[in-house]
Amino acid sequence: MICADCGANAGSFANAANPVADILAVPAGVAARVAAVAASRPPIDPHRCARCGGRLVQRADDDAAVVLERLKVYHRQTEPLVEYYRKRPTFRSVNGALPPDQVATALAAAIDGAAAGTISTGGGVAR
Repeated sequence: MICADCGANAGSFANAANPVADILAVPAGVAARVAAVAASRPPIDPHRCARCGGRLVQRADDDAAVVLERLKVYHRQTEPLVEYYRKRPTFRSVNGALPPDQVATALAAAIDGAAAGTISTGGGVAR
């Protein structure tokens, strides 16, 4: 759900895994997680925004069928590019299912590591 007045997300897909690209890991069952998160986090008033009190409306991308279609397109169009770039020495993979602050930290480290020619080993960095 999203607020028709202020645009605030009422707590569904934005809190689930974000399948942006393979550099952000796409966990299995993401469509089911979208539906589960939407069902498990109803707003305090199911018809009003917690931020501004505006009217909540169903988001078009808050539907399992839409997410499944996005994943099909990803596998058909994006995955081949990821496999091509995976062979390059500057390729880095970041888990996009982590909390946003951890994703941002991991992205910054991946960018810095790629620029410096290092490889993250989880607990440290290897050259």
